[in-house]
Amino acid sequence: LEGRMTIGEVLKTCPDIPGLDVVPASIELSGAELEVADLPNRNNLLKEAVESFLQDPNNHYDYVLVDCPPSLGLLVINSMCAVSEMLIPIQAEYYALEGLGQLINTIGLLSREVFSEVKSHYPSIVLDTTIPRTVKISEAPSFGKTVISYDPRGMGASAYGEAALEIARRSPSVLAAIDAKRGE
Repeated sequence: LEGRMTIGEVLKTCPDIPGLDVVPASIELSGAELEVADLPNRNNLLKEAVESFLQDPNNHYDYVLVDCPPSLGLLVINSMCAVSEMLIPIQAEYYALEGLGQLINTIGLLSREVFSEVKSHYPSIVLDTTIPRTVKISEAPSFGKTVISYDPRGMGASAYGEAALEIARRSPSVLAAIDAKRGE
């Protein structure tokens, strides 16, 4: 995380399970949060380290699992930014559910941050319209329908309609921007 060593330098092969490599935590990790707090790209340090490690053709892995403590510190946020999926085990009790709610809120904040970043890099081709996550959008395919035919007055159908209108209005300028990028 701090950039003093690469994943390859700290990687250990598990002697009990063939094909399993681990990057174990150590006591030194306890101070890492303070050391990286002021770095400009502090949320993406783990993501960048993993991507750099996996770019080497000799480093092929089917899965990369990141195990985290039940907290929302900078190290866990780094982990959340580095992965494409999350498995969140919780105990069936009230405080675990409260913690899960906070975690889901944090994931939403990270999603908005990613959206803002993409929007800032590609302002002319990213839509202003956002499609919300709704139950009706998720249910529609199981009924063999689009959300527009399944729930025509719902938020999802309205958002897709707005997106279609925006795409129709922007098509000439977006196609021109894409062509210009290809020419670079």
